[in-house]
Amino acid sequence: MRSVLTIARRELSTYFVSPLAYLILAVFVLVIGLSFCLNLIAFANECLVYGSNPYFQQQLNVNEQVVRPLFGGFVPVFLLILFPAITMRLIPEEKRQGTAELILTSPITSTQIVLGKYLGALVVSLIPDPGLSAGSEKRRKPLRRGVSSGGGVLGHRTLPVGLHR
Repeated sequence: MRSVLTIARRELSTYFVSPLAYLILAVFVLVIGLSFCLNLIAFANECLVYGSNPYFQQQLNVNEQVVRPLFGGFVPVFLLILFPAITMRLIPEEKRQGTAELILTSPITSTQIVLGKYLGALVVSLIPDPGLSAGSEKRRKPLRRGVSSGGGVLGHRTLPVGLHR
């Protein structure tokens, strides 16, 4: 277990020393923020147009028209693309640096190497997860909690796809 944590710590330091993690986080924030702003602007326009009608005023719901399309459709698909991109460089980076022979001939098993690399990628992928940064568990609505954690689980299951060569 100690060797798995050592490899995971090494992977984390590799991510945050290079601009790769910062680039991935910046792209995530930019794309998700832009999508949220476009949904919010469309909702505000609908409020301006239909807000004076009492029937449509009851139908206007920010959770249903802004949050659900974002976390229910776009974010999980974006995470399916983002998470394998995080892990695609793990094994080839070892070969490029010339440390593949060193790590493969060390007294640890291949399973420990893969688990350590997966754990490092998992920690990096948890940073932009909307389910973790959405606030207190008691304050979050069940819909948002379920959709965001479901999207995160779906995305985290794609991490090994990038690790497999």
